[in-house]
Amino acid sequence: MDGRSHLWKTSLKKKDRGPFEPFMAQIGNPSFLQLDKKGETLYYLSGGRIGRIELGGQKQKSVAFDTKIMVDKTADYEQMLGELYYTLQYYYYDETHHKTNWRDVYEQHRPVLQQVREDQDFADYANEMIGWLNSSHMGFNMPRTGRVDEPSAHAGAVWKFENGKVILDRLIKDGPLYDQRDNVAAGDELVFVDGRPVDAGRNIWTYFNGKLEKRLKLEFKNPKTQKTAEVSIKPISSGEENRLLLEEWIAGRCELVKQKTDDRAAYIYMRAMGMGDLNRFLLELERDAVPRKGLILDLRFNNGGNVHDRVLEALMKPKYAQWRVRGLSETPQSTFGFADKPVVVVTNEITLSDGEMTTNGFKSLKRGPVVGNVTYGWLIFTTSVGLINGGSFRLPYWGCYTLDGQDIETLGGIKPDILVINDLSHELAGQDPQLDKAIEKVLELIGKKK
Repeated sequence: MDGRSHLWKTSLKKKDRGPFEPFMAQIGNPSFLQLDKKGETLYYLSGGRIGRIELGGQKQKSVAFDTKIMVDKTADYEQMLGELYYTLQYYYYDETHHKTNWRDVYEQHRPVLQQVREDQDFADYANEMIGWLNSSHMGFNMPRTGRVDEPSAHAGAVWKFENGKVILDRLIKDGPLYDQRDNVAAGDELVFVDGRPVDAGRNIWTYFNGKLEKRLKLEFKNPKTQKTAEVSIKPISSGEENRLLLEEWIAGRCELVKQKTDDRAAYIYMRAMGMGDLNRFLLELERDAVPRKGLILDLRFNNGGNVHDRVLEALMKPKYAQWRVRGLSETPQSTFGFADKPVVVVTNEITLSDGEMTTNGFKSLKRGPVVGNVTYGWLIFTTSVGLINGGSFRLPYWGCYTLDGQDIETLGGIKPDILVINDLSHELAGQDPQLDKAIEKVLELIGKKK
């Protein structure tokens, strides 16, 4: 019930065997169970600690121990590099290893291990060796450790620096300061953070560092009235603030498509290809796209996952009949069928992995035009392999190919049907030529459906 495994007991005698009953329920996730020779004491490992249970009295104790282990670091590193080599030699998706003599690469790197003494040095060296494969989704990672830094608090604000002052440029919708918009506004000067006067010459994040889990008091000065206002907020993380900024970006493009198409086309953005992203796509497809005459599917900055088949299936779902309840309007069958409506996909140079798989499938199925820039060229499916020091490396074991047999990993990206490049000047000016072209194209296709 608590999401952990536990010990249970019953009789070994069939005639006495009843339902299983909890046994020492306070012990969570026990493993490596072992009885002593007399069968009176049960030893176990839980949470990285050794424990013992006296079965007769059902008493539990921790087992303390102290020992010294001599580790031959060089031997460990040789073993790990050998395992990395062997795994990639025989399980890497491409038997030519991207036209690399992988055995020679391994033999060239082995001697240097005599000079390696630290895990981080080994990780850097292993990654250098892996780099010879020129393959995406790869790398050796050290074991995860606890945080040593103090994450900064974020107020849900965009700051700017003018005339030696820190100025609130704008409030981010639904961020902590957004709830205080009756007290603070864009253009106000940030003067105090938790009672500390703000110096615009310092890194602003030094005032917010380590305060993520605490309430934050900010004081602002109105430049017109010179009055100050103090607000108390519960800050958010940088990740949550970035999510809010992304939602603003999406909402802005939804509104732009609505205005420029006279609400005839829907806009859906997919940031990745995970299950949450798929569920959101299906919801918005049914809610926003089905009632309209066309769709723009934006896959820019998409960092992948593995739901391409479900996305393409939804876009290809045919409409073959209608049904109607007396007094109500007709409903198409299949439910939410969309194959009869035009779709335009938008990509850019940071559309990668399963975003590229989706784009390639969309083109292969001739479902509609792709507008934007060539995709990243970073498409392969991987699993993780662990090593004895707790580190791990990615193993690409599943290649992705076009219908005519080209390896999409080495293809150089999926090329759009209509090449449009957004650059920094467009972003600074608030322009989006790629989306403008997609709107133009979807309107053209809607017009042809009349």
